[in-house]
Amino acid sequence: MPNSTALQPFDHALLSIVVAFVLTANVRRVWIRRDRAKRGLPPPPPRNLTQLRLLLLSVTTFAVVLVGYWAYSGRAWSLLGLQPPRMDWLGIAGISLLLVNIALIASILLGELPKARRDAEVADELIRLTAPLRRDQSDVPRNAVVVALLGAFEELCFRGFLYFYVSAVWGWAPAALISWVSFALAHISQGPRVAAICLYHGAVFTVLRLLTDSLFVSAIGHAAHNTIVVWAVRAVERLIAERPPTASAVDIAIPGTEALPTPSNSQEMAR
Repeated sequence: MPNSTALQPFDHALLSIVVAFVLTANVRRVWIRRDRAKRGLPPPPPRNLTQLRLLLLSVTTFAVVLVGYWAYSGRAWSLLGLQPPRMDWLGIAGISLLLVNIALIASILLGELPKARRDAEVADELIRLTAPLRRDQSDVPRNAVVVALLGAFEELCFRGFLYFYVSAVWGWAPAALISWVSFALAHISQGPRVAAICLYHGAVFTVLRLLTDSLFVSAIGHAAHNTIVVWAVRAVERLIAERPPTASAVDIAIPGTEALPTPSNSQEMAR
């Protein structure tokens, strides 16, 4: 039986796959956005259901390979964080932090919706806040499930495998730092605001991993956060649809989308 804490050849291959996937996804997205901007086209449309299914299938396959390899190599599940959270005062502090963070996100994104329906200034601010997020959302009931599972998968990659890999080389402190910053860099192609949001949440999820000594708490927190964001984005889209068209509403819409002709006005343009 090999040493369960020592790095093995397949570990390096898995790390290469993770890095290549993140870099390819970011470079491709940035290239597409810049190319469309140069040609005067709006940002790319949200992923359709088929693309979401393919994405979910690919990450699920990778997760199965990762966990299967972990079991085959004789590793302890605790190294990857696949164990129940510790229930001492540190673990309880981590779970409390998770609940506070979920409540904070829900209050910011969902708690302002009733005010936004009564106050135009609050509505404008909420629309601006969610503008970067509305670029990549589509079918919400299915997308909510997809992004929740993707959140758990990202925790498996960043706070699970990447954390173990770096800690086996340099120790837990560099592992926590690298997994935190890498998570934000993996979302840099979505814009600086989204990357900054991910930097904050990456810090929270990393602290949860350290306090509870378990991946499950951060995975639950990540999935809950993604689900809240999706439903909030959908609610803001309904809010925009219900508001009368104004100059300010057009100015704060997603760049490029306001210029797209609808089926009704395209007929008028043809006339």
